[in-house]
Amino acid sequence: MLKHVLFAVFLLSIFSCNHELTKEETCEKLDLSLRKHLEDLAFKGNYPCTIYELKTVDFEEVSDNYLDSMRLTTNYQDYEDYKSLLESTIELAQTESSQANLYLETFGKGSLSDISREDAQKHINEATQYKDSLVAIIKRDSVIKARIALRKHTERKYFKTKTFLKATLGDHNKLDTVNYIFTKDFKPVIN
Repeated sequence: MLKHVLFAVFLLSIFSCNHELTKEETCEKLDLSLRKHLEDLAFKGNYPCTIYELKTVDFEEVSDNYLDSMRLTTNYQDYEDYKSLLESTIELAQTESSQANLYLETFGKGSLSDISREDAQKHINEATQYKDSLVAIIKRDSVIKARIALRKHTERKYFKTKTFLKATLGDHNKLDTVNYIFTKDFKPVIN
């Protein structure tokens, strides 16, 4: 009889350890983790955070390729932003250089032409920084694309949530359905 009781306890312990979370239980755990994450960010940033409503309404499981695809999208936006900054800075440098030449022809060497030439040089230095950033973005893009190409079958080891959030974060009110990425052990994925 004791063997049967021990066997029953053993079986119950096995089944209770392997309990698969329901969708609702998973959503609740995601909500708790997200709430803690937002509160931690507010604490670290030293700004007020009031969460009025936070409810994960759905989630899907995604893989590393999904995360890398998101990184590619962000990378592309960074590329476009820096490209635009580079183009406008080059135009400013050209305008300042033209002004310096005009001042030099009209008034001769002096403070106006020197100021314009200095401004042009500042814009050239700024453009060089933007160009360097573009080169880094292109390299990062290549690395991400290579990582995606090398993966044959990727395990779905993340949750992508669809969460309704009504909160005041700092000076901003947020009322929206937002997406967050969490690991399977309910830790937020931060890029």
